[in-house]
Amino acid sequence: MTNALKTTFQIVESPTEIWEPITKFGGQPVWIADPRWPLGLETGEQMMFLGQIYLNQELFPESDRAIAYLFFAGESKPLYNEATAIVIQSEESVYTNGAPEIEFVSEATGSTLYEWDEDRQAIYKEYRVVLNPIENEDSVPLEERYAMNDLDCDRGFEFARQELAGNKIGGQPLYIEDE
Repeated sequence: MTNALKTTFQIVESPTEIWEPITKFGGQPVWIADPRWPLGLETGEQMMFLGQIYLNQELFPESDRAIAYLFFAGESKPLYNEATAIVIQSEESVYTNGAPEIEFVSEATGSTLYEWDEDRQAIYKEYRVVLNPIENEDSVPLEERYAMNDLDCDRGFEFARQELAGNKIGGQPLYIEDE
């Protein structure tokens, strides 16, 4: 059996704004190149910034320290390709995905995640991603991974094979398939 490199993580509310090029959710993007904020196809307005994912070279050796910026057209339901956009930047290049019709503006800030307080006022929050030490995960053959019967929905989707579950980057994907 081979081992697959992985890192577990936790998402923790940040008491202050984050202006470092790290993995985070909410707040404003920390651009490492010229801003490329996508516009929603239905509204023509800036999409909502969900977060950014720093592609750590320890886990992604060919990443060139890139950041993937995640956006969503906030009023869109259900989630579909034209309602999402990803901008991946390194110091030398920029890649965008999504519908080819999506346009971009060079705005550095815009709409972002928020929660409602008891008076229905928007509260803007930011969440830091705390990476835990890298550990190795023993390889499990695909046919021995989870199937729908392995899930106990009443107990919060507990899995029989805990070594594959959890919040993680890298390692083996957790596929849930109908049998």
